[in-house]
Amino acid sequence: MNATAPKANIKRTRTLTFFALAGVTAVSLAASTAMLNLLADRFAARVDVTATGEQQLAPRTTQLLSQLAGSTQLIVAADFRTIDPRARQYLSDVTDEISARSREFSSTLIDTGSTRGVADFKGTIASLVQRDKAILDAHVVAIEAGSQAATGVSQRLSQDIEPEFTKLAQAGFATPTLRTYANQAAAVVRLRASDLADVSIRVKQNLTPDDLGLPKLDEAQRALLERMDQAASDLSALARDVRRLSQDASTPSQATQQLSAIASQLDATRDATLAQLGKLRELKRPDLLRVAAALRTGAAALLVGPPGTDGASSLVALDMGQLLPSGAWLDATEASRGDQRRRVEELVAAALASVLAPSKPIVVFTHAELRAFMDEAPVIDAMRERLGLRGVDFVEWSVVTQDAPAIAEVDPTLARPLVYVVISPDSAARSETGAMSGTQRAAKLAQTITALREKQDNMLVCLLPSMLPGFGEKDPIAVAIESFGINARTGTPLLTRITTPQFTYVENERVVQTTDASEHVIASAVRGLPTYMTWCVPVELATDSRGWRGSPVLTTPADTQTWGESQWLRVYQTPREQVPLIPDQPKFDEGRDVKGGTGAWTLAVATEKDSQRAVIVGSNSWITDKYSQQMGTVEGRQTLLFPGNVELFEASVLWLAGQDTMIAQSPAARSVAMVRAIESPSLTRLRWSIVLGLPGLVLLVGVIYGMTRK
Repeated sequence: MNATAPKANIKRTRTLTFFALAGVTAVSLAASTAMLNLLADRFAARVDVTATGEQQLAPRTTQLLSQLAGSTQLIVAADFRTIDPRARQYLSDVTDEISARSREFSSTLIDTGSTRGVADFKGTIASLVQRDKAILDAHVVAIEAGSQAATGVSQRLSQDIEPEFTKLAQAGFATPTLRTYANQAAAVVRLRASDLADVSIRVKQNLTPDDLGLPKLDEAQRALLERMDQAASDLSALARDVRRLSQDASTPSQATQQLSAIASQLDATRDATLAQLGKLRELKRPDLLRVAAALRTGAAALLVGPPGTDGASSLVALDMGQLLPSGAWLDATEASRGDQRRRVEELVAAALASVLAPSKPIVVFTHAELRAFMDEAPVIDAMRERLGLRGVDFVEWSVVTQDAPAIAEVDPTLARPLVYVVISPDSAARSETGAMSGTQRAAKLAQTITALREKQDNMLVCLLPSMLPGFGEKDPIAVAIESFGINARTGTPLLTRITTPQFTYVENERVVQTTDASEHVIASAVRGLPTYMTWCVPVELATDSRGWRGSPVLTTPADTQTWGESQWLRVYQTPREQVPLIPDQPKFDEGRDVKGGTGAWTLAVATEKDSQRAVIVGSNSWITDKYSQQMGTVEGRQTLLFPGNVELFEASVLWLAGQDTMIAQSPAARSVAMVRAIESPSLTRLRWSIVLGLPGLVLLVGVIYGMTRK
């Protein structure tokens, strides 16, 4: 028997087994790799270890993406030959990250510098026009009806009313005064008839679709409103003057009946004009018209949301200059990759919020100053610009000079939610001769707060210290907000004793960072963010809440060096840089001043009752650009030092508008890693762990080592 045969068989078997195992292993690895890729595509997981969260989306963006109920597309069309490659890369980084987080989001970049890109751009616009065809056609029909009404009014003026004035001027019984007036009135009627006839022709031209397939509906509507409004105003004035002239004793009796008939004609024509004006003003502007100007430039950035309840698409135009900044801007600002990514993400998040928001709120900036100032001085421009990205409009209301805010100018339908931002006046301010004093203006504003509460309106009230409690009187604004279940110590603002090698003085300004103590949604938006506040007034929940449910939003530690000072006026009236030079600095007085105990001072409270909401903040300058937009160099970059101010204002407005799901920290709030002060209990534990922990650990290691040696 040959002994080598079994050995050969064994060797062959081992070889086959080896190759079989290798094949199975290779197939398993390939299958595992394929499965991992499939799972990675479905369950993407990325770990961002940067201190500022540079490689991940902000909580607000993530929250907005989770609310998308349909396909949402970002379309960016531009001549990419003129775009800085860095800006394009930053945009791609953000859109790729957003697309990875939501299957409902996609992005399309169209290069209009190429022939194919131009065709794609026109095709995109054509699809948008087709998508909104029903609402655009309805808008065209309404504008055409307005144009026909303008033509009818023009004919009535030129064929009926103007001849009557001419006839009156030529009558033999007409006095020189009557003849002069009739000729002037005929000229006015002739001019308005001509204007209305001209605008009808212009409207017809504007309704003709342009090269992009878009009629200029905005221009047509604006022209009609302007001409018809002017006609209605002149007709009202003429009717009033004619009726007064008919009743004048010097008017010939033969002209009285004729003047009365003309006045009736003028009234009827004016009423018809006003009725058509009302219909034109109530027209809901199609979303496509909001972005038409951007489309006609050939370079546009659009966010196309899912169809709305009326069948129209939700469209938002993004600022191309901010989305794709020039190379010169990037070089001049030395914007880092993270900074520009956050800038792009902020724009996209604002557009998403605008698409998702069912109704854009209107902020009514309410104060008791002697004149309007919001459009004249850059007081809250940054806040207005920030919320403007969300489609939020601002209306200024001085309760001293106006009975009510002009809401209809921005919302003719009066359907959008209103948020009143109430700014307390300076009770210590000197008044102009003959003008209301600071205390009188405070009383007027307090009446307004009470009236708004009774009307169930939502408001953000920003407080300022009042000198009235120091004279034994009640602050009317503090009394007004008691109806919200809030007590405000406006007579004892917070001061903190500061000791330096040169001076010991008091400070009224402070940087506040919220802790995890409050679970309110507004507190979550500002948690960990520095918020700069001045002349803080402590606010607290009243024992008798009157049915209101309140939650703290901002708190500051009640340390031994901080108290509520009753004799604060001298410090208040002294420039801040000169406060350390004040002799006899304020000190805590047990009988007059207020201590915070072992807890914390509450500086902002959010409260609600049924469907009404209010936010009370114990400072009124924190929303101004002077404090909210302070810039500083951190880690070699220019950034906002106090992002909590902007986040607090925006979150408060959204909460008061009932848009709780839109509230979260924005990308701009994470530009720099924020390290909060360690709370006292945690600091104590840390100190003891350092003092006893390390020696204890060494001792433990020694004991274990000794035991193992035995």
